[in-house]
Formats: sequence, C-alpha cells, structure tokens
Amino acid sequence: MKANQESLQQWQSLIQDQQASGLSIRKWCDQNNIKQCTFFYWKKRLSEKPEKEICFAEISLAKVPTASPVNTDPFEAPVHIRYRDFEVLVGKAATCFQLTEVLEALRKSC
Repeated sequence: MKANQESLQQWQSLIQDQQASGLSIRKWCDQNNIKQCTFFYWKKRLSEKPEKEICFAEISLAKVPTASPVNTDPFEAPVHIRYRDFEVLVGKAATCFQLTEVLEALRKSC
C-alpha cells in the first residue's frame, strides 16, 4: 500500500477516534500529542469531495461504403457520442468553439 494511502487511512481512523471519544478536539489532541492545526488540516482534507473520475469512451466513425455517394449536408453528424441516457451528434459544420462548448457541457454532466 502506498505511504500516502496509509496516511489517509491512519488519519481517517484518528478523526473517527476523536469523534467517538466525546472529547473536544483540543482535549483529544492534547491527550494524543497531536497539534490541533495538523488535526484540522487532515479533517478538512478528508472531508473534501474527491475530484470526479475521468471517464473515456470509445468513439468510432461510421464507414461510408465506397460505392455510396458522400452526403455533403453540413448538418449530417459523422460523430455520435452516446453516454448513459443521452446522445450528442456533432455535424461536419461544427466549429472548434462549438465542439469545445459541447465537450465542456459533457464534462460538467459526468
């Protein structure tokens, strides 16, 4: 186990011990030879929400048969993104800015 993970688990246990003791943080820290500022640092760090996990999904483009004429409709969507219960279709005419906005909205919704 990594040293950082061990520290996190150790401090989680210490914070739970303090809460179960019924003592004030000041008294508990004095009895356990722990600086209050260190205790509060770890308590805050462990109470923070972890960053959202980054998720990736395979994106594939449909292959157009060579015998078929190529559709030049600017609203045709050669890129389809499906995630959970929604689907995003990105048209050929999409600008880099528009694609960035779509990806940012997806990032916020994950």
